[in-house]
Amino acid sequence: MKSKKAKLRPFYREGDTVEVVCQIRDGEPVVDPGEGRPDYAVPVWDELSNGIWIPDLYTSLPGKRGPSRPAAFPPAPGRRP
Repeated sequence: MKSKKAKLRPFYREGDTVEVVCQIRDGEPVVDPGEGRPDYAVPVWDELSNGIWIPDLYTSLPGKRGPSRPAAFPPAPGRRP
């Protein structure tokens, strides 16, 4: 019996460049409290060109509050991380 190999996901480090292709603003909230930062949850997720989803909290994209996505991103109906 052959074992299936797990699909490895890329590991990104601070400063790595990634290509964001779409964004959802109603995903599972992510909280990353830190020194000098307020404690709040961010429900925004970004899909990368390789199909991986990452919390927007960990990107350097300009912050935009509210339910509307930035104009640079196409609509992402039905897409989920």
